[in-house]
Amino acid sequence: MIRALLFVLVCVSGNVTAGVIDFDFESAMSVVTENTWTAGTDDLDTWYAPHSTNSSSEAAFSIENGVINLDHDNRNHYRSMLYAIALPDAGTYELLLETLYSNYSNQLNYWQVFAANDGATFNLRSLTWSTVPTSATRLTRDYAPDDGSENGVDFIGYSNEFSISEADFASYDYLVLALTGSRNSSQMLQFDNLSISEVPEPGSLALCVVAALAMTGLRRRQNSKI
Repeated sequence: MIRALLFVLVCVSGNVTAGVIDFDFESAMSVVTENTWTAGTDDLDTWYAPHSTNSSSEAAFSIENGVINLDHDNRNHYRSMLYAIALPDAGTYELLLETLYSNYSNQLNYWQVFAANDGATFNLRSLTWSTVPTSATRLTRDYAPDDGSENGVDFIGYSNEFSISEADFASYDYLVLALTGSRNSSQMLQFDNLSISEVPEPGSLALCVVAALAMTGLRRRQNSKI
């Protein structure tokens, strides 16, 4: 029985639910300060954020005390923080994140996932809800509604599934995550516990379970011979 249980765990934690991005904000993470990010030119696996409206040398976002903060900005302009990786295989994926902010009525707080090709340029000072850069396609988007996360105290979790089709995988090279928000000097906006993981296919999980049951039967037959 122990062997069967271990086999199921290997199936679930292996290729079936392979993690794509799992951010550990407890460790120090630097932020590159640039107003744009261009696919094929700028780095992957790196956070990018635009200059703040208050300073030409400071980024509008920082990673402090284990969370992403939108700071150094008191003009209520929206700013985007971006992270890109090589496009993973075709399949279904889930974006998980937690966020808190101060005021639903006058703050922006949304996130988007794109597939992009070389040359796609994301302007981190003007990545609106409807913007899709040339040489890119949007895979999913969502926003923090008026649900309690706007009290500036409590983090609320959100989940968004999206698919990378075989056509997407053949046409694009990069997966791009963008977090967008706004705030004034008396407000706050934060993100935490971000991850993007592959969603297991029902058939794959069923195969794991069947294999585990087969191993259990084998174990029982072996024990009966002792």
